[in-house]
Amino acid sequence: MQDFLGGGSALTSKKKSMKNSNWTNRVLVIAALAVGAFTITACGGGSSGSTSSSSTSSSGSTPTTFQAVATAGELISYTVDTTARTYSYKVVESAYGKTGVTGSGQLTLNSDGTYTPTGFNGKIAVLDSGLLLGEIYEDLDNNGTKEVVPVVGVSNPISSTAEAAGIYNFISRQCTPTCTNWYGTVKIETNGNWASCQGQNLSDANHPACNGTASGSVSAFSAGRATLMVNGGSGLVSGGSMLVFKDPAGQKVILLDLNGGSGLGKGAVFAATQQLPASANGNWSYIHTNGTRGTVTVSSGTSFTDSGVYGDGSTYSSLPGSFTRDMPWAGFIQTNIGSVIMPAGSGLYAGYFGANSSMSVGVKK
Repeated sequence: MQDFLGGGSALTSKKKSMKNSNWTNRVLVIAALAVGAFTITACGGGSSGSTSSSSTSSSGSTPTTFQAVATAGELISYTVDTTARTYSYKVVESAYGKTGVTGSGQLTLNSDGTYTPTGFNGKIAVLDSGLLLGEIYEDLDNNGTKEVVPVVGVSNPISSTAEAAGIYNFISRQCTPTCTNWYGTVKIETNGNWASCQGQNLSDANHPACNGTASGSVSAFSAGRATLMVNGGSGLVSGGSMLVFKDPAGQKVILLDLNGGSGLGKGAVFAATQQLPASANGNWSYIHTNGTRGTVTVSSGTSFTDSGVYGDGSTYSSLPGSFTRDMPWAGFIQTNIGSVIMPAGSGLYAGYFGANSSMSVGVKK
C-alpha cells in the first residue's frame, strides 16, 4: 500500500503520525488554474507575493527566489541557495494571521539530489525547469504545535492572461471548514474568463454532467501573479492568487492560493495542461500533507516502487504498484488501486487518494 498508490503510505502514515493536527488535514495538492472546478471550499488563503529573482551573494553563490504556494493556501517567498546550502522563506500573505513570518536554515545534500533542511523532518528539491518542492515549518492553527507544510513554487512565472489560456487538469483540497479533495478540469479563455468541471473532462464535448461547477475571470498579471475572481451571489469576488509556469516543452502548470474570500474556501489548487511526459521513468520525490515523505521510482514504463519515511520517523520501502496512462482521461494516470495522479512533464506531481483522504505533492528529481 503506497502513498503514490493512494491508499497505503498516505493512510497508514495518517494513523502513525504523531503530529497529525487539524491544520495538517487541511493541506492540499496539485492543480493550478483548475480552481474553477470546485464548488466547494479550500484550505488556506492568501494573495499577493514577491517577484522571483536570482542574485549573487558575496560568497559567489547564487540564491534563487521562488514565488510559492503552500498546500494550506499561504503565499510564500522562498529562497534556496544550493551552493551555500541554505534556505529561507517569508509568508507574504496569510489567512491565518501569519503574514511576515519568516524561517531559515541549512540544507544537507542527499544522495538523490534533494536536500534535507535543518530543524525538521522535510525535503527540498530544485529542478532545472524552475520548479521548487519545499516546506515551511509553522504553527498555522495557533495551537502550539508546528507542522511541516508542503510548498510548490516557480522561479519564472508567465505574465500574460492570453498565454495562460487552455484546458487544465487539476487536483485540489478545499476547506469550508470541512476539507474535501477534488480532481477535474478547468478551461481558461484568452480573455481571462474561466469555467471548471469537477470529476469530468471539459475537452470531451460529450462529457457526462459535472459533479460541480464554478466560473469567473482572471485579472491582468502583475509581477507574474494574477487574481482569480469567482462568480458569487453578489457578483465577482476574489478567490485567491494564481501563478502560471510554462516549461521548455510548452506545458503549463498553475499554482493557485485560495484565500477563503469566495465559495471556493481556503486551500490550494494545482493544475497542468493535459499532456503526460513521454516517459515517467525516474525518481519522483513527494511530501505528504500528513508529514510522510518519500520517493516513487518508476523503472519499467508503468511499474513502480515506493519508499519513504512516515511522519513519526518510521520507514517503509520497496512497496510495489502499477499504473495506466491517460486514465481517467488524457494527462492523468490511475494506479492499480484507483488513485488519480497528475505527473506533469515539467516535473510536477500531485496525487488524489479520495475525497476524504490526504494529498501529496512532489517533483521528479
